[in-house]
Amino acid sequence: TLTLLLAMTVTAANAQTIDKERLRIDQYQQKISSLQQSNSDIEEQLVQLDQQIAAMAGSYAPEEKARDNAEARYQKALQAAADTPSATNKDRAESARFEYLMADRKYRRSSQDVSKLKKQQKTLQTQLASNEKMIGKAGSQVVQQRELVEGMEQQAHKQAAVQAKNERRKRIEKEAALRASRDELTKTRKQYAAAAAEIAALKARLAAREAGAGATAASSSAIATAQASPRKSAAPATGSRSTHIDKRNRSTASVVSTRDSLLGDKKQYFALLEAAGLKRGARSRSNKILHVRTFKNNRLSKQTSHSLKYLGNGVYQGKTVVRSGETAFIVGNKKWQWAIPDADHKKQYIFTLDSRDKANPKLKLFARRDVQ
Repeated sequence: TLTLLLAMTVTAANAQTIDKERLRIDQYQQKISSLQQSNSDIEEQLVQLDQQIAAMAGSYAPEEKARDNAEARYQKALQAAADTPSATNKDRAESARFEYLMADRKYRRSSQDVSKLKKQQKTLQTQLASNEKMIGKAGSQVVQQRELVEGMEQQAHKQAAVQAKNERRKRIEKEAALRASRDELTKTRKQYAAAAAEIAALKARLAAREAGAGATAASSSAIATAQASPRKSAAPATGSRSTHIDKRNRSTASVVSTRDSLLGDKKQYFALLEAAGLKRGARSRSNKILHVRTFKNNRLSKQTSHSLKYLGNGVYQGKTVVRSGETAFIVGNKKWQWAIPDADHKKQYIFTLDSRDKANPKLKLFARRDVQ
């Protein structure tokens, strides 16, 4: 959305700039039109002045002819005085000069109105030439401005095409990501469903096995009671590694599982999380404490305690770094035993306690790398 807004802002800015440059073309054209109208008015005035000057030419023709003759005599007298510099020739030249000045003054008085008209005519002709020069300059500016606007429009079209291409690519990428997310969600739901079904089947098998084991244990207990001496008790079994660990540990916790693998897989992990979420709104319980005891050569080498946080629906979870070797996991009066592989030494594990079946709680371990 931000990219689209930026693209729209850039496009709007380009459009405003192009419109501004187009306005300059209109301004130049208006200037040309105004100058052309001014020239048309000037040409009409010049025509009228020509007509007025021509009409007034006959009114001062005699004075103009007299002035021209007086000037010619004056020039002739000057030449004679220069050729023969006598007093007589000088006097004649001075008289001819005076005669010329008088004739010129008389001519000027009679042609004064025409002179004004000719001065106006010259001013208008100068203005006309200036306007023509300005019209040529404005015409060149119009051509240049049109080329500039065309270039800007082409550039704007290219930018718009690039932006459209980028938006189309981003939209395609987003749609692909959404499809992949939906596919992953569908896949995860199927995994959850399969894990839930597997858990249900395992619980059913476990319940059947526990029922059979309970009947066998009751029968064996009755036989042992009948055969035992009232003054002697049966000696504890020896020889197994688990028995040695229990003796050294002196723990009062009952062993739930001693040799079965506690390591779970990804499906079981997500199934437990899903089970916890089924009653996430239920009343919160207090956390439980998990004690981890590691043994080396049948001797306790490390003991740590960790909090298992209540997730909901009887499911607790915690995490810690484990050490390889025979290890006991104790929660309350329940204990599980399993050997951590050497490959997982000092790796982080996630512990999940499923206490929905209070008589038979289950502890599962998950290598964090496998589930996250």
